[in-house]
Amino acid sequence: MARYTWRALAVIGPILVILVLGFGLTRDPSDIKVATVGKHAPALELPALEGSDPVRLADHQGQVLVINFWASWCVSCRVEHDVLIELGERFSDRDDVALLGVNYRDSPEDA
Repeated sequence: MARYTWRALAVIGPILVILVLGFGLTRDPSDIKVATVGKHAPALELPALEGSDPVRLADHQGQVLVINFWASWCVSCRVEHDVLIELGERFSDRDDVALLGVNYRDSPEDA
């Protein structure tokens, strides 16, 4: 009896996976409701790595804001660093775009 159960699972399991993926891949991502879309970002104030003035989201109102959370010990953060530097250079002459980095669980000497 157990042999037939395993055979049935071996046949039905992949069919179920294909059906679920097939359904999911046909959905339009814009139809998925997200609670934060269309809402204002929360008030956020963080200490700056350099200088004394804190960084506030309110100071960037009206700008396209790219916020990257990173840490010196994070391998994928190091991989994406060059891309973010290039992005910053590409938009450095524009006042309507800003890039911010949030150092996560690092000490200032690690940054």
